Amino acid sequence: MKPLSFSCGLPALLAVCVLVGACSGDGSDPAPMVSGNGSTAASGGGSADLESAASGGGSADSESVSSDGGAGQEPAASGDGSADLESAASDGGSADSDPVPIDGEDGGDSSGDDSGEDGGDSDGDGGEDASGTSDDSGDGDDAAGGDSDDAPPVALDGEEIPVAAPPADPTLPGLYAVGAASAFVRDPSRPFDPWGARYKSPGVQAVIAEVRAAGDPQIVPVEIHYPVEAAPGAVVSLSVQPARVAPAADPDAVRATNLDYFHGDRALYDSAFSPRLGVEEVEAEDRRSFLNAPVAEGRFPVVVLSHGLGGSGRQWTAAAEHLASHGYVVASPSHISDSARSLVFHDPDSAYAAGLGGPAAATAAEARFGAGQPVFGNFAELGWGGSAPLGPGGFDPSGPNAIDGGAAAVAVMMGELFQQRVDDIAAVLAYFDALNVPAAECEARLGPGTPADRDRGPDGAGGGGDRAPRCGAFEGAIDTGRVGVMGHSLGSMTSQAASVQIEAVRAAVGLANGLPSTWEPGGGFPDASGDPDRPDGVTKPIAFLSGAEDNFLNYVFRTLWTEAWTGSGGDLDEMFPLPAEQAVPTADNPLPIVASSYARATGPKINVMATDANHDLFTDSVGFNTPYSLTAGSTMWRTRFPKGAERDDPSWRGESFELLGWEADAEGNQQYLPHQIRNHYAVAMFNTYVKQDPAYAPWLETDRFDAYAVTSRQNLG
Repeated sequence: MKPLSFSCGLPALLAVCVLVGACSGDGSDPAPMVSGNGSTAASGGGSADLESAASGGGSADSESVSSDGGAGQEPAASGDGSADLESAASDGGSADSDPVPIDGEDGGDSSGDDSGEDGGDSDGDGGEDASGTSDDSGDGDDAAGGDSDDAPPVALDGEEIPVAAPPADPTLPGLYAVGAASAFVRDPSRPFDPWGARYKSPGVQAVIAEVRAAGDPQIVPVEIHYPVEAAPGAVVSLSVQPARVAPAADPDAVRATNLDYFHGDRALYDSAFSPRLGVEEVEAEDRRSFLNAPVAEGRFPVVVLSHGLGGSGRQWTAAAEHLASHGYVVASPSHISDSARSLVFHDPDSAYAAGLGGPAAATAAEARFGAGQPVFGNFAELGWGGSAPLGPGGFDPSGPNAIDGGAAAVAVMMGELFQQRVDDIAAVLAYFDALNVPAAECEARLGPGTPADRDRGPDGAGGGGDRAPRCGAFEGAIDTGRVGVMGHSLGSMTSQAASVQIEAVRAAVGLANGLPSTWEPGGGFPDASGDPDRPDGVTKPIAFLSGAEDNFLNYVFRTLWTEAWTGSGGDLDEMFPLPAEQAVPTADNPLPIVASSYARATGPKINVMATDANHDLFTDSVGFNTPYSLTAGSTMWRTRFPKGAERDDPSWRGESFELLGWEADAEGNQQYLPHQIRNHYAVAMFNTYVKQDPAYAPWLETDRFDAYAVTSRQNLG
């Protein structure tokens, strides 16, 4: 049967338009469009980073730093050099009379790593801690576009509807099943954690010295998702992740579980979650991918996903599986420079780990290594000598004065941080190059103890067996000459830097952050415009996705590095020399740091500003459906941060608003809109500019999300 089609008004676009067909207010959208998206099942904004270990409600995380300060207020930052300033961002609590259970506690927001893992990834602002045919016939990704003759049917309320002709709606699952693997990338060109050896606490530096003395180089833990041929007759459901589809080669393939993220180390897994979080229930939640399933036929481009401060590669499950189902090999590294729980010493090849005496000792060493997130502590140390002049109401004039040269020292630190992160991405791409060649050559490149030689059983090395791909398993399947990068917060900054420094990167997607010009790694981006009066920026295609109520960015770039810095005698021109970076947040320009990065970009670019969204809303919750993600159909409330003249009004009290979240389609299926938006632009950007498939370009100019976001576009033609 032919796909059904009808039009609907934009305000009700995703609520009403669910059947396959052309669906737009003015007929301008590419057809077909389906608003149902199974990929949303894996998360609901419960993610996040230690960029703010603050919580609007009570934190259920025993290791997190929380605050329930009032609306528009910032708690004081201590000078202990660890998590002091990370706790200073707050939404002022939830105004929801029927709060959603987050991290096992009603009304509480996760402050922990990976949405419930203690001690990290809580980027929140007190919130949810928070075709056609490709031009390369050898891509092997034709199925991702959907083939009207051979495509499996789509299940919609029990009715099977053929997937429409390409280009497929980018919010929909692709037609591949998904494989999963974990690896430890070893980079012999770098010492272990060069950034941390300079900027982390003395205790952590002692661990780094021990690791180096044992002979270990830089280690990058990485999660890998990739396309797998789906079983014949498989059904891709609009309400279920595509990776639930069994692989064709092995219908009984082992589905990855959340425990696999911890390399089978149950003690480590248990220690990562508060006992109130329902650990057994979480373990029982299957991921939507299959361990070491055979990669599909073809040659697939790469997407690298870069986490935010305190996060890990585990936070990207739903996004990674969605992209893999569309024909990408997806790598999600844990940047050990700032990952709170990277599991780096579970590397079976680590000489340091081998001398520790077992998995329990490795876990203890990882806790020492990840103790305290140094970025904010170093902000205070480098800028003010130990503590920032902040109080409950923001800038505290009785606090310490700004240090001469502090802005330059912060810029050097951040540039070196991004450089290590970009180097991590380059190391992952080099690892993929090794996997891409015949087994013997792969083993020669990777050295002794390669994946082909290891015990992959449940009791193998590292406390849980080796889940790394075998040499030869990906021979010829990975196209490392075509790469996309997507990142969140610090990861957004990393993706911008990687697009400049790594030639193979063809496009970037930045979630919830711009990049100050003074923080660019390598001494700043090169001048590509030829205009000495034009600030340098990203030249490759880039999309920014942000929330207009991102209180965390407001705190970092306005409260801390503008008001407190200048109020204590610092020179704003030294910190942020561009007028666009110094702008006061307003309703029309709520995130000047993002607007500045967008303005400096010279290539094809998109800036999507979701009206009622905050810092974490576009992220995953590691794919844990329960209890870390929002319950389908539930709501979460936050408080708006002050903009424009409101910042100087002592009587200002922020109004509460409902975060962009779930919306029911015409059939009553709940769709998580932030992930719809993210998946749409990620697939459309990467298909257009990485796969170079022009049939997806019209999706970049869609008006389907106009009811939820303000979008700017330039140079897309």
